[in-house]
Amino acid sequence: MAEGLERGRALEKERDRFEAEMELARRIQQRLLPGGPPAVPGLEIAGRSEPAREVGGDYYDHFDLGSGRVLLVIADVSGKGVPAALL
Repeated sequence: MAEGLERGRALEKERDRFEAEMELARRIQQRLLPGGPPAVPGLEIAGRSEPAREVGGDYYDHFDLGSGRVLLVIADVSGKGVPAALL
């Protein structure tokens, strides 16, 4: 019985560590995305990323190049989880 309790505690500790890593990866990924769109006269620009899980492999960004020009970046990394989110 004691062995079963010890195994259960170890599994719970591992789950807590995994959840903490996923939260860290989610925060890092959110910081990689733009805080807001550039203000370009005559254009309305918006972007949003909603991962299917805690983190995902999608990325976007937009840059005002001046003179009414905007550079849009849209990317999707194969895979799921932390490696795809950070790539």
